[in-house]
Amino acid sequence: ILKRALASGDAAELDHAIDLLRRAIAATPETDPRRSGYLSNLGVALWTRFERAGQVADINEALSLLAEAVKATPTRSADAWRDLTNLGLALRSRYERVGEMPDLNEAVRFLREAAEAVEPGHPMRAGLLQNLVITLLIRYQKLSDVTGLEEAIQAGEEAVAGSPRDDTDRRHRVFNL
Repeated sequence: ILKRALASGDAAELDHAIDLLRRAIAATPETDPRRSGYLSNLGVALWTRFERAGQVADINEALSLLAEAVKATPTRSADAWRDLTNLGLALRSRYERVGEMPDLNEAVRFLREAAEAVEPGHPMRAGLLQNLVITLLIRYQKLSDVTGLEEAIQAGEEAVAGSPRDDTDRRHRVFNL
């Protein structure tokens, strides 16, 4: 239901998915390895509702759930990059709406960790680096942080180098670089 709600943009369906995810989390023991995925999915659903409706309470709850998912996922797990990325991008989203620099700085930290959680050559690495590049560029525009700009250039070069020529996202990575 969540995937359909995200694709359709139907607010009632998204609310229904949020309700179902809340029930799944309530019924799942904290030791269950699936719990972090449920937390992450609920966080993404609330973040999506925030993007559509602008309720700050939704993004605040989303960030709390996504942080809990990060804590529940072992650092070297195959899903660590997913949870770190979701948290970083949700923080960036709140920064873009609310304008608090700590959110942007934390977004950079989590997106950097997400990129570092996968080895060079991993199929997701170029996209993870691209998330970091965009966030570093936003911070550079706000603070004129030359060190961050240099990091963005390095990450951008690696993202482009790690993108196959036929990758449809490659042109965006080249543009951002």
